[in-house]
Amino acid sequence: MAWTTMHFGVGMAGGAMLFGAGCLFARKGWRWLPLAMTLGGIWANIPDMPRLFRVDFPFLNLTSTLGSMAFERSLHRWGNIFFGHKALDIQPHDYAIHGLIIVLILYNAAIVLLMCLPRKSRSPSLAKHKGQSTKCDSHDFRQAG
Repeated sequence: MAWTTMHFGVGMAGGAMLFGAGCLFARKGWRWLPLAMTLGGIWANIPDMPRLFRVDFPFLNLTSTLGSMAFERSLHRWGNIFFGHKALDIQPHDYAIHGLIIVLILYNAAIVLLMCLPRKSRSPSLAKHKGQSTKCDSHDFRQAG
């Protein structure tokens, strides 16, 4: 059974691939890639949420519904639509540290990608003012006197 970090890492990778393909097709939206990766990681952990409610939050009012074994079994039956959750659960090893490494690599890759994109694709307002000085010019940072 894979740990939560591995599910999250695989979900992040799935979210990044799906959203990245959409961004390549639309040629915009790259700044939302980290959010899409995070949502993919959360999506991959949905089949384990009933266990979370049942074990960690038994005092909540909805625990009988959201934490039921029947609900957990139904989510696990459809587990592979959650970025291969069912396939990861049948693995004989935990792979917790591998999941953490995947998460760290993907977030850092997203940061580097956003830093390397051309400036005009990151800020469309700068393309309108081509040739004009912006507020970030060096003369704005000189000390007076």
